[in-house]
Amino acid sequence: MMKKHKKWIPIFLAQIIFLLVVMSTPPLTQAADQVTYYPPYPQGTIGINQPEIGWTIFLGDNQLEKVEFTLNGAAIPVTYDEERHTFYAKPSKPLTGSNTVKATIHLKGWANTIEKTWTFTVSKVSLSSLPLPNQEQLSAINLANDYRYILGIPLYEWDRSLNMAAQKHAEYQDRLNVFGHYQKEGTSGFFGETVADRASYYGFYGDTSEDISYQSNPSIQEAIDGLFDAPYHRIPFLNPSYQYYGYGKAGYFHVINFGGQIKSSLTRVAYPGQNQKDVPIAWNNYETPNPLRFYSNAPKKVGYPIMIGVYGSQVENVRLKSAIILDEENHEVPIYVNSPKNTGGNDEHLQNEVILIPKSPLALDKKYKVSVILEVKQNQLVKSYDQTWTFQTEKIAGKGKDTLHQQVNYPPFSDQMEEIHFRLGERFVQVDNAQYPIDAIPYVQNNRTMVPFKVLGNSLGAKVDWNEQTKTVFYQKGNLTIELPINTLQVKVNGKTLLLDQGAITKDGRSYVPIRFISEQLGAYVDWDDEKQQVTIKP
Repeated sequence: MMKKHKKWIPIFLAQIIFLLVVMSTPPLTQAADQVTYYPPYPQGTIGINQPEIGWTIFLGDNQLEKVEFTLNGAAIPVTYDEERHTFYAKPSKPLTGSNTVKATIHLKGWANTIEKTWTFTVSKVSLSSLPLPNQEQLSAINLANDYRYILGIPLYEWDRSLNMAAQKHAEYQDRLNVFGHYQKEGTSGFFGETVADRASYYGFYGDTSEDISYQSNPSIQEAIDGLFDAPYHRIPFLNPSYQYYGYGKAGYFHVINFGGQIKSSLTRVAYPGQNQKDVPIAWNNYETPNPLRFYSNAPKKVGYPIMIGVYGSQVENVRLKSAIILDEENHEVPIYVNSPKNTGGNDEHLQNEVILIPKSPLALDKKYKVSVILEVKQNQLVKSYDQTWTFQTEKIAGKGKDTLHQQVNYPPFSDQMEEIHFRLGERFVQVDNAQYPIDAIPYVQNNRTMVPFKVLGNSLGAKVDWNEQTKTVFYQKGNLTIELPINTLQVKVNGKTLLLDQGAITKDGRSYVPIRFISEQLGAYVDWDDEKQQVTIKP
């Protein structure tokens, strides 16, 4: 068997190579006054045999009278998701081959209906369900959400469809030893030419974007940090409309798929942001296309790129009026400036963003002030925004990112919370309407849901401690004390020994405890939702 070599990109092998992010947005159609819609879904060939069937329609002030969906001539129940503006249905059994959907929307006071008929084909190698993320994929979203938290925008949520599409595209590149956003029909592993095709193949329908890196170092943090540092690839991290996330890795290839289904309200996002610390001083430019292509004498190593973007529903364009960076002595920092070409700038790859790149690395442990004036056109109206902020660079060159990930300090849970949700396979705990990352994922062992011991105790208001010598977890709340030695079925509650059917254990360097027993001992009500694979705790 011929050995496959991985040195087809001989230059920069020790570095990360980035490929320009590809974005895809479905076209919006005007049906009549105040009524617009996206193409219904799914269409084409799909890789899951019980897909969501839907149609996103913005009704404006119109009122719905009736909606009807038929699948292969038979009526199917329809649900309306108000947040997504989407009518959707789910087949009651697995589908095969070609399928036809007809949707009819009746609006009050309308003489005519809004109708669509479309077809889709279920692949012969379709799946009945998509897998939960693995540990590497969970690490990837946790790292990405460190940035989202610092930016002050909603954290990403895992999407199994995007996750599967990213993983399979990473495997496709690794198998064929090719590097790029596009697949070629007829090649081994082909399942969609574009990121939008591949996402919809596995069941995601909406705006999509893709980041890809190629690196010899297997570090996931290096891949995520490197993609974020590269200004074009930073864009989907900054855009709050991208709510969903998927990650895949195979060989030297890392793929991130971003997805969005709801446009955010107008939001200005800058990175580095206000009062941010430990910002890198320099950036090695290995991005494709080169953001410094307009500047013939630009070096490969420059200062860390600063970006500001304006996002939201009906934001049409952004124009840069002025930008300046000052150091601590109020000296102007020489910069390269990229701004959208469609509003008089120089960069055809920018729509809502401005990139400021210092011509030389910044100084260590120094503060810098950024001032930018933008003109934003939204819903046919033009408004000017004058924004000034400061940031501070890292104290040790190359260590700022490590510090960032170690010291992201998510807020404590509120004493007034009503519900806590842990979902299997998800690296978050949801407290009421907010999500917070956790350091390990809940899973099931011996029919018991196991969760990281610290986050459970913190969420229920207990004092949590760990004895490394005896490998014992301690909880204390009021007059109640719980002691759980690792790898034993015995537990002590206020000194009394009890026997469990599943005790505390250590897995992948994290200590887990049975959620129901601990929660109920701490005075909480516990419920299990089998459909959502979710535990709900009411303190």
